[in-house]
Amino acid sequence: MTTTPPPETEPAPTLATRALVALYPPAWRARYATEFAALLADTPVGARTVADVAAGAAGAWARPAAHLHDRPARLRTTAAVVLCGWTALAAGTVLFTKVTGDGALLLADPAHPGASRWYDVATLAASGSAAVMAAGGLPLAAAMLRASRRTPQHGRTVRLLAVPVVAALLFLALARAVTALAAPAARPGDGIGTGWFLALAAGGLVVGAACAAGPASALTHSHPDPRSLTHAMIAGALATALMAIATASALTSQLAWPDAPLNPTALTAYAVTMGMALVTTATSCVRGLRAARPSATGDAHAH
Repeated sequence: MTTTPPPETEPAPTLATRALVALYPPAWRARYATEFAALLADTPVGARTVADVAAGAAGAWARPAAHLHDRPARLRTTAAVVLCGWTALAAGTVLFTKVTGDGALLLADPAHPGASRWYDVATLAASGSAAVMAAGGLPLAAAMLRASRRTPQHGRTVRLLAVPVVAALLFLALARAVTALAAPAARPGDGIGTGWFLALAAGGLVVGAACAAGPASALTHSHPDPRSLTHAMIAGALATALMAIATASALTSQLAWPDAPLNPTALTAYAVTMGMALVTTATSCVRGLRAARPSATGDAHAH
């Protein structure tokens, strides 16, 4: 009597494979995760593979596939991209203005008032952008909490939305500790010194990424009402436009200041990087507004 050997079981995906698959949006993973993980299992995971997967994941987030998402899901995914893109723009603008000397040095140089005025424009635009983003994001966060109430996802949503608060408090504590520990700079106006500042800036970028990733993850797994999503998308588009003004003004202030600390190569690299982030974020804003428009029409007919 012959016995049929048991079917071979597929080995569990490695940690690297799971991490690469997790880069893609939830709807994409629900449809393709198994096949993609099997493909990665037969592919050496090197720098080129990671770069290819990251590029594909970025495209899947920036352009949610219509056959994988309904309109609300596309709007949620696009809103998450806008949040992450705006955070990158904000971090880049703030870091640029600090690295190039902050406003104190510009105000101390009366020979070039144009540079100081452009710096003021950048500061006002960045502040306005943050205020608009908060005005659109806080009601959306409240809508996500209401939508997840009495569901198994409520605790997860609360934890993800709490990430920015916890991260900001940790960063403030870190900044206070660094300020207390750093040796006084040799020259007035240098603050904590270049080395300490760059370390603090790196920590700030990590905090910024966490502040975007937490709510973005909550957004892709929750179902807030379409009105809150639409208002948040409009706020995101306006905030992105203001951040573009802030970035352009910060660059102009450096071009109008002969003693600017950055050379043309560094300015060009910064402009190209911020331009790419701006195009990605603006494109997602347009896609999100297009996805929101039919929903609004449908809601109007429903009432």
